[in-house]
Amino acid sequence: MKLEQLLSFMTDKDIENMHLSVLKILKEIGVLVESKPILEKLSEFGAEIDLKTQVARFPSKIVENYINSIERYDWTNHKTRIDSGVGVCYGKYLDPETNKYEEWTEKRLADYVKLSKALSNVSGIGILGCPIKDIPGEIHPVYSKYLHWKLGIPNVGYVINDIELCPYIEEFHHVRAEAIGLDFKKSIHGGVFLISPLKFPRTEAEQFLYFAERGYTCFIDHMISMGGSGTVTVPGTVAIHLAESIFTSIVQYLYYGTKTLYCECSMSPLDMKGAGFCYGRPEKTAANLMFGQMAVHYGAEYIGQTGLADAKTPGSEAASQKLLTAIPNLMYFKQAHYAAGMLSIDEVGSPIQMILDNEVVGALKRLVKPEPVNDDTIAFDTIKEAGHGGLFTDKMHTAENFREEIWDSKLWSSDLFNGWVIKGSKSAEDLALEMWKEIMEQPDPEPAMTPEAEKKVKDIIDRALKFKRRE
Repeated sequence: MKLEQLLSFMTDKDIENMHLSVLKILKEIGVLVESKPILEKLSEFGAEIDLKTQVARFPSKIVENYINSIERYDWTNHKTRIDSGVGVCYGKYLDPETNKYEEWTEKRLADYVKLSKALSNVSGIGILGCPIKDIPGEIHPVYSKYLHWKLGIPNVGYVINDIELCPYIEEFHHVRAEAIGLDFKKSIHGGVFLISPLKFPRTEAEQFLYFAERGYTCFIDHMISMGGSGTVTVPGTVAIHLAESIFTSIVQYLYYGTKTLYCECSMSPLDMKGAGFCYGRPEKTAANLMFGQMAVHYGAEYIGQTGLADAKTPGSEAASQKLLTAIPNLMYFKQAHYAAGMLSIDEVGSPIQMILDNEVVGALKRLVKPEPVNDDTIAFDTIKEAGHGGLFTDKMHTAENFREEIWDSKLWSSDLFNGWVIKGSKSAEDLALEMWKEIMEQPDPEPAMTPEAEKKVKDIIDRALKFKRRE
C-alpha cells in the first residue's frame, strides 16, 4: 500500500480546501504581532503590515513560496517511533500508598524522577514551571532549572515567563555549561506561546526577542481549543492551527534561518458543559489525523500530541483515553508519544499511572516491531516437524525465539482464572503498587549537581528573588 493510500483521512479535495482556507486566513485575517521589531522583519519578508493595528497579513504568493522552499521531510523512509516521557506540571501528586492528592515536595519530585529512570520504556522526564508550592512564584522559571539539574534531568526546561528573569536564566546556563562542559549557546534555550487565535502577544514577543537577538534558541509554540480559542468544528480549528504553524515557522526562519515547517499538533475540544479542556476525546484524534495529513502534504515532519488523559485516577478510563490518541497516530504516521504518569491532562502526577503507562508503551513497541517474512520466521521445517495436530511448544525453534517474539508483561494477567486466583487475584494496579515500593526501596541516586555549583545557582536564585521583590 502506498503512503498516499494509507493517509486517507482526508480526500484530495479536502486537502485542497484546507490549504486554500489556510492561505485565506493568513492573507485576509493575518496575525496580530505586538512587536515593532518582529513586524519590521515580517515586512522585509513580504508581509503587508498595518502598524496601527499591529496586524501582519501574508499574500498567498509569499506563503506558497515559503512552503515550496522548506526542506522536505522524507516520509517515504520515515521510521516507526514511539516513546514515552514523563512531565511534571503545576498540580497534585497522587500518593500511591494513601491514594490522596498531595502537594508536590522536592522529595516527592525526586522519587518521581527516580521512578522514571527505573522504567525501561520511559525515555525522559521534564518539569514545566515549578510545582513545589513553597517556592515563591516570582522565581519559578529559574528554580525549575535548578531542580532539573539537581535531580539529574538532562533537559533543564524552556520556561521563560518573565522578561526580567532572562538575565538570571542566562547566568544559570553559564554556570551549568561551565560545570558540565557544555557549549553555552547550545545549552540555553527557551520557549514562548502564541495566544490563539492568531496573536503573538507583547510579553511573549519580548521574551522571544531577548533570546533570538543573542543567538539563543527559542521556539514559539501554540495550543488551541475547539469551541474556545478555535472553531467548534475540527476542520476550522485545524485551519487556524496550520496558519499559526506557518506563521511561527516563518518567524523562526527570519531569526534563525530554519528551513523546516514546524508542525506540532496541539488541538483539543472544549467541553461545553463545564468548559474543561479535554485531551482524551475522539475530536483530538480527528484533529491529529487531519493536521498530520496536511503536514505530509506540505512535506513537513509531523508531531502529534498523543497519550494523554482527562481521567483523574489510574485505570481503564486513563488507558482508554491515552490509547484513543496514540494508536491512530501510530497507525497513520508511525509515531506516537505517551505522557507517562500524567492524569487530568497535566494536573496530576501519578507513580502508579506511570508504571501502567510504561507497560502499555512496551506493548505498543511490540505491536510495531517489524515482522520480516523469511525462511527463519516462516519456519517451514518446524511446521513440517510438528505435523498434523502437533505442538510447537517443545520445538527448538520455539526455544530459540520465544523471548524475542512473545512480549512478556510484568503487570497484565497471563494466567487462566484459577492460576490468577492462586497468585492472589491481583490487578495491574496492585502489581504496579508493588513495583513502585520495590523501586523506592532502592538507593537514591546521588545529586547531579556538585555542592560548589549548587551554591552558585542558589546565589542566582536569591538575587533574582531580591530583584523581583525590590519594590
